[in-house]
Amino acid sequence: MFSGLTFCADCEAKMYYCTSVKFEKRRDFFGCSTHRHRKDQCSAHYIRSVVLEDMVLRHMQMVISYVTTHEAHFRAVMGARLKLASDEAIRVNKKKLAKAEKRLHELDRIFMRLYEDRGTARSPTSVFPP
Repeated sequence: MFSGLTFCADCEAKMYYCTSVKFEKRRDFFGCSTHRHRKDQCSAHYIRSVVLEDMVLRHMQMVISYVTTHEAHFRAVMGARLKLASDEAIRVNKKKLAKAEKRLHELDRIFMRLYEDRGTARSPTSVFPP
């Protein structure tokens, strides 16, 4: 369930899901990938999957409790965060749009220059008649 979402607290590498030989759920764990391949760079960090699931469940219960008791405050805080995120996305997209429009104008100038050069050429291989 948490594959790709857990990271080592020390080296910040991904932690991989490992299962026991007897396939007992209570023995399954997430282990540090750095320690797995280069034992000298990180110590043996791991967390049992049942402990991680319990911690996540307790945290979710705590957040739900907070939201139900302080709904107005939660809505205000989340609204402000969403507005900041959308403003940032709009700013980034406007910058990309301006860059793309500039490139389009540049390409238009290049095509016009090519067309004019071909149109004024008086060589026998010219596409346009004199």
